[in-house]
Amino acid sequence: MNERLAYIERHTYDRLQSGAKIRFRGRSAKVLLTRGDVSDFDIQFNNGFRITAPAHLSDEDMGAMLSVRMVTWFKKHLKREAATLAKGFEAKLGLKSQGVQIIHSDTLWGSLTKGGVIKLNWHLIEAPKAVLEYVVLHEVCHLIHRNHTDAFWALIAQHMPDYPARKKWLESLMPSFKL
Repeated sequence: MNERLAYIERHTYDRLQSGAKIRFRGRSAKVLLTRGDVSDFDIQFNNGFRITAPAHLSDEDMGAMLSVRMVTWFKKHLKREAATLAKGFEAKLGLKSQGVQIIHSDTLWGSLTKGGVIKLNWHLIEAPKAVLEYVVLHEVCHLIHRNHTDAFWALIAQHMPDYPARKKWLESLMPSFKL
């Protein structure tokens, strides 16, 4: 339970303020939060997050709205990156998924539906790109092998020989989550 509570705490952005750090792509990214003449939050990333909040919002409203906007931004960013990776792996393997969907899960990093849709946990936004590559390849390989047999792991190793180190990173972040 302590693991779960610590994880939830890291993903609550309603108290986000300038100078805070958010885990993004395997590192801590600093936040610069300002108010300005904008109608909605403007979230930019360039070696840190630069967030402009609407000047008219109260502190309480800003916190609640910012949390929602950050999660939405993370999901969009992750979907775009994961879809590009999936297409690349699919081309190498001569396969075709039915696309990428970003979800929230309390137990899984990723899965492949019977219909061929790759589902990825939005919290993968915290992981380094190499780890995201592993998760996407893992799910693409499920298009051939729907299980975790030796043949499945051999296929992953063929295309990503260092996958055990990438897998270990995931296990260290959230040991109870599975692929």
